[in-house]
Amino acid sequence: MKFFHLADLHLGITLHKYSLIEDQKYILDFVIKQTDQHNPDAIVIAGDIYDRAIPSAEATQLFDYFLTELGKRNCLTLIIPGNHDSATRLSYAGNFFQEFHIHIATEPKKQVETIVLTLDQAYYFYLIPFFKPVNIRNMYPEAVIDTYQQALEQLISGIDLSVSGKHILIAHQFFINQSGEAIVSDSEQLFVGGLDQIQAELVKDFDYVALGHLHQPHYVQYENIRYSGSPLVYSASELARPKFLSMIEMDSEPGFKLHKIPFEPLYPVHLIEGKFADLINQARENPSEDYFYINLLDDEPIPDLAIRFKRFYPRLLEVRTPHFNYSVDSFNALSAAPNELSIGQLFALFHEEETGRVISDSDRKIIQELEEKMN
Repeated sequence: MKFFHLADLHLGITLHKYSLIEDQKYILDFVIKQTDQHNPDAIVIAGDIYDRAIPSAEATQLFDYFLTELGKRNCLTLIIPGNHDSATRLSYAGNFFQEFHIHIATEPKKQVETIVLTLDQAYYFYLIPFFKPVNIRNMYPEAVIDTYQQALEQLISGIDLSVSGKHILIAHQFFINQSGEAIVSDSEQLFVGGLDQIQAELVKDFDYVALGHLHQPHYVQYENIRYSGSPLVYSASELARPKFLSMIEMDSEPGFKLHKIPFEPLYPVHLIEGKFADLINQARENPSEDYFYINLLDDEPIPDLAIRFKRFYPRLLEVRTPHFNYSVDSFNALSAAPNELSIGQLFALFHEEETGRVISDSDRKIIQELEEKMN
């Protein structure tokens, strides 16, 4: 048996104000092509179908298209909502979808929703939609459920893993290893103080745990507890790890095989770094429709950076100037409060903080003349 593990589609998301609907359509078509090529027995989508609870018309139309294409292929499709999804909206026409082997589990249940796929043996898929402790507490008023860990413990307590076959858990939560570590990205929503953390140890006895929520593909403590990652890059921090479609293969033997099928985006995201003169020449010689983050290493400020780069990179995302980062701590050692300093003194401090150099006499004179005119 083999299945695709997907998550965090975030249909309808924008990347620095650029709509990604075209890019997402392209990547879903890629998944459809891989479905035709590899003929998986199931496709798992572990939450965050949409980027917000009330998705745009374009996003819902795109997902409708995707499900229609999967339905034509008679492929078992298992879907849970993530923290970005509205379970109610995602459940629309759920009973109808089941006629085409598409199952959408919308709410956590005392009896975890289970889909059994019988091939060479039984494969049990347990669908646990995104939850908060309060959702589970209401189901078990007699139990003490204050944390996400306690909530999941209660939910899976009724699953019998001794039953012959393979057991696959599908969830959308924040799992950590024994050290409390996880690989997170800038585009994810996590709770302050780690209130949403769940120890991976809790689910290690499942044959495979198909997770959504964190956008970089990786396993958590155990090889069988895996985040598929998002299919597209949604922040610069996600460039650290390549994106791939996870194809999981299982048989009667213990364990599983992970096949990494690299995603081929319509417009890849790049992070380039260097001096302005070198990077602008590179852009002029090789203009591109791809997305770009740029880190400039110049010491001097350069005017109209975005305008100059966008001539060659129309999908420019951001130009960063690490050497010009301002910190409010620069005033901490002042003998006088900032409101007691003149504009010239404040500018001199700002210049030194941004560039690491004392303002020149000629620049100081210009600021002084401007200040006199203002007074």
